[in-house]
Amino acid sequence: MWKKSLVMGIVLALFLLLGIGFALSQARRKPVRKPTPVPEAISKSTLVKALKELRRGDSQDFIVEKIRLRRVNFKLTKMVERELRKAGPGATDELINAVRDNYGGHNIRANRLGMEFVYVPAGSFMMGSPALEVGGFVDESPQHQVTVQSFYMGKNEVTQAQWQTVMGTIPSQFKGCDNCPVEQVSWNDVQEFIHKLDAMDDEYTYRLPTEAEWEYTARAGTTTAFAFGDSLSSRQANFDGYYPYGAAAKRVRRQKTTPVGSFQPNAWGLYDMHGNVWEWCEDIWHSNYDGAPSDGSAWLDASISTARVRRGGSWTNYGNAVRSAIRSWDAPYATTPYTGFRLVAVTR
Repeated sequence: MWKKSLVMGIVLALFLLLGIGFALSQARRKPVRKPTPVPEAISKSTLVKALKELRRGDSQDFIVEKIRLRRVNFKLTKMVERELRKAGPGATDELINAVRDNYGGHNIRANRLGMEFVYVPAGSFMMGSPALEVGGFVDESPQHQVTVQSFYMGKNEVTQAQWQTVMGTIPSQFKGCDNCPVEQVSWNDVQEFIHKLDAMDDEYTYRLPTEAEWEYTARAGTTTAFAFGDSLSSRQANFDGYYPYGAAAKRVRRQKTTPVGSFQPNAWGLYDMHGNVWEWCEDIWHSNYDGAPSDGSAWLDASISTARVRRGGSWTNYGNAVRSAIRSWDAPYATTPYTGFRLVAVTR
């Protein structure tokens, strides 16, 4: 009897040891990081249901905003439009246009020159760098909450070809690349470009982004140093790759601009928000954010300075100087081979 008990005890001990070994092996395994879930596109049935829950006179703005953020998975045929117009109080023209513009991708509009503008949803964010962000500067503080209204931001920096079409010249140092960003343009030059572009009888008017709009768009909903996380190599953006940021490896130093859209876009579909060329903003330069607007508007106190804000860093800068929070300035008449711009389009 005692032999049988001994055997059973040995068997149980072996099972226990095997179980402990398995548990330890699992603990040693590197945990798998789950990918960030992509919001599911809105179906026609979901949209019809949302409309039916509304009463006549209720605002449909929140539905329009969700469509622009999540997109829809169905095309707007005439039959579908009739169904939406009849559901509940009936879809507004704005809602119908949102459905038409947001099937299967980012909401993008193009003007007659082929310049594309991406819809940026309204929202709030913390502007500036947190106290512990590596490589941050004092002019990026204090970090503060800003609420921004929706707008359309240039998908890319304005190119040499687009500048030549409007202005008839190519001022850039790096000529021979139509799709490279135009550089060696001053803030004043950009105002003249906007004036001429507005006069082309397009369906939009144009302006530079405010500094708050620029950073909000660059972050695209993130709170990290870059739209892609807390590290950056020159495989991801055009900057001095000898000096990457965070855990990124040392890579190539190009020493010139690259064609717009050469690297991955951020989550909202905008390219080259980190590096390539510094980008002019509407705001007058202030040395920190004390007293800065909280509504996303341009900070235009001319009694402080005449210098204008630039954002984003360029091909000449180290990794820490192409962060989402990085700021710089220059005189409104200054031109450099590392400063360009992108525009905001406003429907007339």
